Amino acid sequence: MITTSTLSEMNNIAEIKNCLECLQNFKQSKFEDIVNACQTLGDLAREESNRDEIKNQQGITTLLNVLSFYVQELDFTSKHNLYFQFCRVLGNLCFDHSENATLISNLNNHISILSMINFIEGSMKENLSDLSRSACAALANFAHADNEIRKKIVSLGGIQTLMKLLNFYRNQSSSGLLYHSLRALENICDVREACDTFFETNSNSKQIVLMNGHSKSALDILLFDVLDNEQIDDCSVLTTAIKIVGLFGCYFDLNQELSKTDIILILTKIFEKFGEQFKKETDTDELETIQELLIQILNTIDLSFIKTNEKWGEIILKERLSIYLLQFIKVDEKNYLKPQKTLQERILEFYSTVSEKDSLQKILINNVGVLEPVINQIKEILLNLRLGDSSKSLRFAVKLIGFLALDDANLPILIQCGAVEILSDVLNVLKEHQDSKEYEEAGPIIIQMNNFIQRNTCIALGNLARNDINCNYIVSHGGVKPLLDIMSIDLPIEGDDIAIDFNLLANAQFAFANLCKSKENQTIITNQYENVFHILVKLAIEQTPYLVSFYAIDSISNLIHRNETNAALLLSQYPNFMEQLLAISIHLEETNKENENGKEQQETTNAQQHPSNVNRPIEKIKWNFSILKCFIQFFKLNDTYKQMVQQKVLSNEIFIKVINDLANQSLEMKASLLAKEALEKFQIKN
Repeated sequence: MITTSTLSEMNNIAEIKNCLECLQNFKQSKFEDIVNACQTLGDLAREESNRDEIKNQQGITTLLNVLSFYVQELDFTSKHNLYFQFCRVLGNLCFDHSENATLISNLNNHISILSMINFIEGSMKENLSDLSRSACAALANFAHADNEIRKKIVSLGGIQTLMKLLNFYRNQSSSGLLYHSLRALENICDVREACDTFFETNSNSKQIVLMNGHSKSALDILLFDVLDNEQIDDCSVLTTAIKIVGLFGCYFDLNQELSKTDIILILTKIFEKFGEQFKKETDTDELETIQELLIQILNTIDLSFIKTNEKWGEIILKERLSIYLLQFIKVDEKNYLKPQKTLQERILEFYSTVSEKDSLQKILINNVGVLEPVINQIKEILLNLRLGDSSKSLRFAVKLIGFLALDDANLPILIQCGAVEILSDVLNVLKEHQDSKEYEEAGPIIIQMNNFIQRNTCIALGNLARNDINCNYIVSHGGVKPLLDIMSIDLPIEGDDIAIDFNLLANAQFAFANLCKSKENQTIITNQYENVFHILVKLAIEQTPYLVSFYAIDSISNLIHRNETNAALLLSQYPNFMEQLLAISIHLEETNKENENGKEQQETTNAQQHPSNVNRPIEKIKWNFSILKCFIQFFKLNDTYKQMVQQKVLSNEIFIKVINDLANQSLEMKASLLAKEALEKFQIKN
């Protein structure tokens, strides 16, 4: 039975054969029939199966032979329509088809590329915008295939011709011509050779002779004829042009040259102009188009300029754009109800990325004023966050606070603006959601995203807890419980199919360990949370990864530092704790020895031993450092503990070797100094 689909395919094959037969005999065929054959093949080439069929019937070779003949003497009056159809069919044959693009671009001495360039040049003289548009679309499809085609277009002068075209039609964005020419440039500029032609510092750059006889650089045409052109209101045109600038910025030397231009001022003007339209727009499709433009500006600044050259961060924050962006994350009824969630996310991500640079953290708070709007945005997100949902904006917002807290000068301001309370609220709200039955229906992406938010929130709290004043404030304002809630998770036993986010556990303990450094907090924490040592010892001793155990031991060390009451409480609950610490260190040494000897690592079910999950020497050093630090804290308490520690340590030859190794290593100086102190206190010979 012949289906409709099969019948249509058979008809297409027959039509392709008829068209190619006409073209193969083009010298005997009527000119009008040749034009019609090219038009029909162009229509058929919209479908992938037909693109393959035309190639398989040697159609590409046939088309290029005909093209070669008709471009020997260019005639834009009588042959205009034929040239237009050649652009269509060759461009369509290359669409999403790299094999066809390679054939078309390379056969007959690159006649297809040369012809497209010549068509554009000729169409400007005759003002044939439809031919220019079609030729640009074809070049864009050629250049989409691979780098060699892009390089060939550059070497044949394609960039100069396209830039001349942009200048010529710079005030006619409605025709779609600017978009197609820029799309071609975007694809071509995926190679360095193309980008070089825009910069006078490179040998490949040439001043472009315009249609009016004047000369101009390619970069000036892109920046001033397109981007800084008030008459261009087409978001797609501007978005594509900005993508091209972003490609330049990915090369450090070109990036530096861009910093000498007015590009940030130009991008700021575009963002402000369309940002105001975005606030007033009600049409959903138009909103998405404008939003794409605004996000592309941020992508170019963030992922191209700053990522390649950190100096851009300071340049950006001195411009009014960094302050204007705050309008889109400030909470008010009118703006929050606007469907601009994606833009808000991207702006918060932008601020978060910029805040990673140490020199910019103070500027973001003092000059830009980012803190209060971000904290208010977090409050609004938590108020509207539904069960089983998540928020990228929330993740970037808490991440931003975490980076801002790395500058000591920012700490009092963060405390004053309620950063501690809002971070605690984030952890409490997510914990409440996770404990609900409805959360069980949340998908893996939502669960992962909320884990990311919790991680970044814990890191932010840990970064805030870098002095006693802040530590005491965090403990007295509800910062401990949400951390302990995370740390109280049931660890899986052998055979359990439970996924544990150990990174989240480590991040929570990082914050908690910092809080325990304050002398005032030691007793408050152990008095208010009776199970704290149970939680910490479990995480320190049971089969948990390096970072989880490291921070748990570090927390215990901080809680017993010069605190005999806490030390006594710990050993009353876990009298074998010192032996358990030694067992971890011994296991690390035995595992290391097995690895060195090439033996298979033996798995253990002993709860006092850890799996061999130390991947780098520095991890083993830090783990042993935390263990030794804990012993030193016991040793310094009083004579009773001193004798106890000496007895445990001096009777264990493996741990004595560990201390000596720590003293003699150079990867971690803190560990080396502590080990040398231990050798002296324990009276061990190095």
